[in-house]
Amino acid sequence: MLFRSLMEDGDALYNSKKFEDALVCFEKALEIDPKNALCWRDKAITLSRLGKVKDSLTCFEKALEIDPNNAHIWQQKASTLERHDKLTEAIICFEKAVDIDPMHLYAWFGKGSVLLSLKKFKDSLRSEEHTSELQSRRNLVCRLLLEKKNPHPHPPPPTNLSAVST
Repeated sequence: MLFRSLMEDGDALYNSKKFEDALVCFEKALEIDPKNALCWRDKAITLSRLGKVKDSLTCFEKALEIDPNNAHIWQQKASTLERHDKLTEAIICFEKAVDIDPMHLYAWFGKGSVLLSLKKFKDSLRSEEHTSELQSRRNLVCRLLLEKKNPHPHPPPPTNLSAVST
């Protein structure tokens, strides 16, 4: 229970841009569960926001040692590398993410963005087209789920007219 509370507090502090305080929470959580890949990831992201890139990448490596098939961690590591102009390394991580999860929208988008920065226009375009296709699929799924949840956006008129108040 304490672990979960520390993680939630860390997330809230991070979202409030209180990165130092968030980092303290993630470090305390890791004392309780040092094998939690998502906590290592959250610590890595927080360290990156604090400009501690080397420490951030070390934490991403620990997260990936624990959970090497987590496409989200690969994507977030790649995004961190991209933000710090380590574009060649970022591409490798984005590719790993899409190899693990070919439907990972953010990994495809990030890959296309980095390829564009590297002036690999043809490859970037392919990535962007894939991103667009995935976004279209996601939009369709959302629409279908909404229709399933609420098949009649307007309630049908009452069939029993005596139920209508005058």
